[in-house]
Amino acid sequence: MSEISSSPRSQRLLAKPFDADAAAQFAIFTGIGGGAAIAYAVLVHMLVSAMPYLATGLIASLSYGAFVVPVYLLHRRYTFRSAAAHRQALPRYVTVQLAALAGAGIFTAVAYSMLGHGSWIAPWIGIGLTSGVNFLAVRAWAFARGN
Repeated sequence: MSEISSSPRSQRLLAKPFDADAAAQFAIFTGIGGGAAIAYAVLVHMLVSAMPYLATGLIASLSYGAFVVPVYLLHRRYTFRSAAAHRQALPRYVTVQLAALAGAGIFTAVAYSMLGHGSWIAPWIGIGLTSGVNFLAVRAWAFARGN
């Protein structure tokens, strides 16, 4: 066995990667993320409509950034009930979110290339895959205690 897979922490993560507790956490994670996504879409639409002179990409990026800390706090308290220190968990959470942006682009681009550009399913495949990977990374790393 490799050194990485024989550590107590990796054994714990590999033993039960998705148990009943994880299923409940994923449901809460999805609810918080879905609520934030709806609020984000409403905010971006309102700001783009109110300020057509600003670049849409700038509005979208700033709006997304405005949700990072509130969603982090919600996940920390309700999804994972984490006691990890903010100085550890917040930078890790932000790192996961940045990786998720790249992952969403890659997953969605691959889905479009496989299904065609007229597909309405491709973005949802990207969202689903990104959300799943994001959940696992946040659960295993960002909110892990003492690592």
